[in-house]
Amino acid sequence: TPDNFQESVRFCVNAGGDTDTMAAICGNISGAFNGINSIPERWVKTLENDYKGRDYLMRLADCLHSKTPVHGAINPFVDYLYDFAHNTLFLTQMLIFKPMY
Repeated sequence: TPDNFQESVRFCVNAGGDTDTMAAICGNISGAFNGINSIPERWVKTLENDYKGRDYLMRLADCLHSKTPVHGAINPFVDYLYDFAHNTLFLTQMLIFKPMY
């Protein structure tokens, strides 16, 4: 379904196997091919919007489309620290709250 973003991503999610990776790659390609307006608004609205969340991604997409540098780019060292803290918190939560079978 090359002209339908939602159906393309949904197909990958339901295909089985490594669905998150397949859907992410498919979503990237379909979004680039069909444009931002092809992504269901409810999907965009429900994205997390913390550090490097929805607003960050939308700004990156706008800069990529307009071929301009990202404005207000953060210091790479500070960016690394934020990423490290965010990922450490995520992993901690997964180890504490995810059931182990």
